[in-house]
Amino acid sequence: LVLGTALIVFLFLRKKTHKEKQVETDQELLKEVEELERMQKSNSKEKILKEINPAFFGYFQYYVLGITLIILAFWQINPENTLIMGVFIMLGIFIILITELKRRSIKYTITNKKIMSEDKFLTKKTKEITYDLITDIELNQNFMERLSKTGTISITTASGKTFEIKGIRDLNIVKDLISNQKIKQ
Repeated sequence: LVLGTALIVFLFLRKKTHKEKQVETDQELLKEVEELERMQKSNSKEKILKEINPAFFGYFQYYVLGITLIILAFWQINPENTLIMGVFIMLGIFIILITELKRRSIKYTITNKKIMSEDKFLTKKTKEITYDLITDIELNQNFMERLSKTGTISITTASGKTFEIKGIRDLNIVKDLISNQKIKQ
């Protein structure tokens, strides 16, 4: 009887130990899976590489127009033309103000996964392009942009659409950053 009881207790303990081992193994597997998921998430996290706003000189022609209107208003100083003078001054200030608000509302963001363009002037417009869709990267500078060291990067996608980063400085640095990210993808 004692031997039978000892055998039953032994078998019971052995089963319990086996179950405990199974639970421990399951917990270890769960920890490994969680660790793998955490590592995968950390690898897939989007990192901002560069944020760019258009340069002042990217909108230079609009500032010149506004200043020219203000100068014209004072050049035509005549007590009889104060209404015209006021209109020219207000129009010049309005053009400069709108241009500055527009320039500051645009933001280009380059991440390790995509390129984004965000325009928050009056309405919100967002564009995104992933590196795998890029087929061509082109730098464009007219004469005034060359003098002011600004320009536009035109990115062509596989579907033929063009994504532009306008009025920025350091064109070659930004182009190289985009090209390097495209190669990594």
